[in-house]
Amino acid sequence: MQLPLFSQKRSWQAFLGIAGALLVASAAGASSTGGNLVRNGNAEEGAGATDNEVIAPPGWVTTGAFTALKYGVSGAPTAGQGANLLAGGPGALVSTATQTVDVSASARAIDAGTARATLSALLGGWESQGDDATVEAFFVDSSDVVLGRFAIGPVSAADRGNRTTLLARSKTQSVPPETRRIRVLITAERSSGNYNDGYADDVALTLTAGAPTRAHYRFGFRIFDRELGLSAGSSGSFTTEGQPDAGGETKVVSVAAKPFTVAWRYRGRAYHVKLRFTGKGLYSTGFVGLALSIRSSNVPNCKKGSAGSVSLLRPGDVILRMCRGKTEFLAPARASSWIKLS
Repeated sequence: MQLPLFSQKRSWQAFLGIAGALLVASAAGASSTGGNLVRNGNAEEGAGATDNEVIAPPGWVTTGAFTALKYGVSGAPTAGQGANLLAGGPGALVSTATQTVDVSASARAIDAGTARATLSALLGGWESQGDDATVEAFFVDSSDVVLGRFAIGPVSAADRGNRTTLLARSKTQSVPPETRRIRVLITAERSSGNYNDGYADDVALTLTAGAPTRAHYRFGFRIFDRELGLSAGSSGSFTTEGQPDAGGETKVVSVAAKPFTVAWRYRGRAYHVKLRFTGKGLYSTGFVGLALSIRSSNVPNCKKGSAGSVSLLRPGDVILRMCRGKTEFLAPARASSWIKLS
């Protein structure tokens, strides 16, 4: 049974598509986080220079004389956790190494505002000279627009006690929504001498995602059509998993509202369907679709437990679907709905 009551106010194509999706199970998104996202941040891939040669470290795009340098050679720190470290190299006033990390697998957590990036490294220089190194991370969207940045370092000669050594530095920053890549830049600067002794080792970038910040909303709706003898309505509250993601949606994780009954007449017969909210749904700004389940019905082929949905689009449009989509009311003659942040 389908009652074709169409609104004349707007196109319903997108609205119906979302409402229909509530009649099937929605796919759960998950953010992807892991260990160090930087390749070869410890310079252990490949050989390290033992004199004034330049050996570009694999995984990095370099400028100047940026090089992998072997621990213990003349001028370098005597020992580290591995065989090599990263250095500005011979002669260059400024040397850089850049690497871009794809974080699109964590888009859901990033766009929900729950992802945090931690940048860490060992940074240092040679004796009392002011040569130093910094590490920066740039948050970049899919159009290569920089959304923000943060940095660690430099470590000064005073920080090092005028010793040839490296000190640990780290910083954590929230990842801006829409970030899809993070560009890591190491910059080594020479202030004196012939060798750029801005040193770095164990450069790491990690992502973590906390639980999304849930949001709470109140809602209500009522539909009425005198010709059909149609009446139904309910009100209550719902809670979302977080804020809408880049696709404009977030999951509804709970609903607190009383069951309601839809009653109408069709071809001289009275029908009624009693429904309850299942606690699931989808929310985007100004729209909510809530899943329903049939409690009882006198509609043919509309059994107890079959799926339904109610979709509300401000400032008052309502779609009510029942009996696995076989019975639906699309924008009845009189309809009102509201959604408010609690």
